[in-house]
Amino acid sequence: MKKIFLFFAVVVLGIASAVSQKFVIDPLLSDSVKAYEVVLKDSSWVAKKNYASVMLPKGHEFDNVNTLKEDDKLIMRYNGKLYEVSKADVIFSENNPEGVENPLSEMSKIRHSQIGRFYMSLYPIGIMIVLLLAAAIMSILYTKTRIQILRLPTLIAVPATILVASLIEIFGVMTLGDEFFWWCDFDKNGFWASLVILVPFAAVVAFQLYSIKLYERVVFDGDESKKISIKPVAWSLALCLPVTVGAMLIWILALGLKQDFVFEVVMLTVFFVTLGLGLFVTLKRNISTLGFINGILITAFSVVYIIGCIMSVWAVIVIVFKMILTIIAFVVCAFLLMMVGGRRRFRGSDGRIYEEI
Repeated sequence: MKKIFLFFAVVVLGIASAVSQKFVIDPLLSDSVKAYEVVLKDSSWVAKKNYASVMLPKGHEFDNVNTLKEDDKLIMRYNGKLYEVSKADVIFSENNPEGVENPLSEMSKIRHSQIGRFYMSLYPIGIMIVLLLAAAIMSILYTKTRIQILRLPTLIAVPATILVASLIEIFGVMTLGDEFFWWCDFDKNGFWASLVILVPFAAVVAFQLYSIKLYERVVFDGDESKKISIKPVAWSLALCLPVTVGAMLIWILALGLKQDFVFEVVMLTVFFVTLGLGLFVTLKRNISTLGFINGILITAFSVVYIIGCIMSVWAVIVIVFKMILTIIAFVVCAFLLMMVGGRRRFRGSDGRIYEEI
């Protein structure tokens, strides 16, 4: 009976290995990946007690033994032992035969594409910093010198540089989500490294917010009585999603109405009315101040600029909030350890153990 069982086990394992998926180690932020040894216990994979690990070099190909969907891990065999590796650090091997399914998510595929590799490098933030610095230098140079030959190039180049920097940021967030700000994520880089990086990043964001003021001085040639209208559309962009979500909650929870075609029409109307109201006010004011064509161009530029600013400010807030929580947790743990470890115990003359309060 045992021989029959072993025969079927070998056959099943042989079939499984024949159609197993092949993956290649492909970390985006380093040249190797740490994989931890695991064992199968009670039908689940758990890390070994000693938490043994190996460093797998970029380009190492392996066969997938099992997929842990809940943990987003793959189980691989290496030197006769089993290890787990994150799906985020692998790509689907080109050596897989036709018909073998790729279990990696679309986000994982995007991260390892050419555009994903670009955004997972320091090039985007470097380009953004250079563009914003160029805009600042050109604006300050003209406003300080008032050399008229510089005015037209400055009027064209400054919004162009700010626009490109904002588009890089917007497309990066649309492509990678929060991972666009990986270089400031202390889960990847550690607390202190992220704190050091956060300071110049916050300075860049502050200048990004202030850059519109510099451009105003160029547009109106120092006339402080005139302003580019930007606040109405900024409020609309910031509130269109919260207002729509609030309307959804009122419709579903408070009124108890169905999520039918009318619901979709009403929610779309709320969204575009909230967005369009501020856009209309901004456009009207800019046309009144700058003329029809320039008013439209400045308003279109303002929309892209504000979206980029909102994303940058939100990233700084999230990162700072995470760091504050980490600091609070560290202080609380240290305080508890001091409270517990600071008490002395001694034995009294009656033989009992007493603890100092």
